[in-house]
Amino acid sequence: MPCNDTGALDLKNVIPYGIVDIDWSNQKGEWFKGHPMDTEQYLLAQAQTLNKADPGVKTMIYRNRVKAQPFFASIRPKLEDPAYSAWFLHFSATPPLPNGTWNSPKCDNAYDPPLCSELYHFPDGPSLVPDYPGGPACDPPHCDCGGKVPCGSYVYDWRNANLVINNQSLIQWYIQDVLFGPTGMGAPDNVIKGFFLDVRLTSARIVLCGCDTHQTSRESRSPHPHAPIYVGLVAEGCCDGVSRLSIRRRRVI
Repeated sequence: MPCNDTGALDLKNVIPYGIVDIDWSNQKGEWFKGHPMDTEQYLLAQAQTLNKADPGVKTMIYRNRVKAQPFFASIRPKLEDPAYSAWFLHFSATPPLPNGTWNSPKCDNAYDPPLCSELYHFPDGPSLVPDYPGGPACDPPHCDCGGKVPCGSYVYDWRNANLVINNQSLIQWYIQDVLFGPTGMGAPDNVIKGFFLDVRLTSARIVLCGCDTHQTSRESRSPHPHAPIYVGLVAEGCCDGVSRLSIRRRRVI
């Protein structure tokens, strides 16, 4: 999985390989500045460039089966539309911390007035730009993930995988639009041959549920080890949701 933060992949470095997987953060120095930002078009364009240079290369691109990220144009409309809120986890109704807040902020205070969402989300991707030393930044005054929800990572509620909204269930939408839509394996000329499906299920169980004690050093550094508290779930219910994700993944594969 080669990645160039500041621009397109250097073809001479990737063409020798038979399989090339392009990460979401590739070219983020460019798409972070989008209004709104959209990594999907950059992933597709890079795959098309690779395919043109070497039609024999098998190009894979990034997708996430746990996080719903609003810097993907195919996902953002569902996060913005309250009709689909049941497809995603929500913040708990009562702030769990002693100071009356949640572990992750509901609002992006760079907006005036602050931009908020009741869907559970945490800093990730563009919202972590300040944590990239010398890295690319969004155009001032804030990161633009569409202007209706804060940037960050939201979380699918796979317990509702079969919940139908507007004639499509969550699992149907994920397969048909996110994976096999026009910027995925439904792209013209069959340029997308597969996906790197992030996040590992063991990581999801730890980060989202706190229900797996076998942590690796990387996983133990997660800033959200008590997420069930903040989304109003008990560990058992959260773990059940991630277990259902495992079942849905088999259906996708």
